[in-house]
Amino acid sequence: LLPPYPPPPPYPGAVPRSFLRNLMAPDGRDSVICGHSTMNAMIDDSMKAYMLPALALERPEALTLAKGVAKLALEYFVTLCYNLGRQRRRLAHCMEEWGQMQAHADQVDQVVFATLDRTGRPVLASPTKAYFSAWLLDRALVMVDRFLELGFQLRLYAPFEFSMLYWYVDYLHG
Repeated sequence: LLPPYPPPPPYPGAVPRSFLRNLMAPDGRDSVICGHSTMNAMIDDSMKAYMLPALALERPEALTLAKGVAKLALEYFVTLCYNLGRQRRRLAHCMEEWGQMQAHADQVDQVVFATLDRTGRPVLASPTKAYFSAWLLDRALVMVDRFLELGFQLRLYAPFEFSMLYWYVDYLHG
């Protein structure tokens, strides 16, 4: 759903980026994106590909989460249509919003996958071992990676910070 790597330089100019932005979200709602499908459909496909259980995806809590994530994903894709400096600035706001959505995904996991173990304690149990919070975190890490990469491209980091940043990027990639 979220591409991990930006296009290689040279980056497109303002006119092609503006055209793409208008093509992706002509009216700002969940319209057809680039003539392909809606953002809600893309989110649903991504959740299914992540192996989230089909019954869990049909729950009202999951549908509400998917609708909220679709709005955030559309904003992320629109952010990628800006110049590099503006992308980084808007990505900081996007990551904040995705962090708030992460808390909502944790609540959805508690409602959808809550069960009791043999001793009577509440635990989370997904038949496919996939959870909404893990799916959302995987998507948010793509944004964090892009944010850090933009810092390198814009030469915002001092040379003595490189080793720490390389370690952090390596840690994020696991």
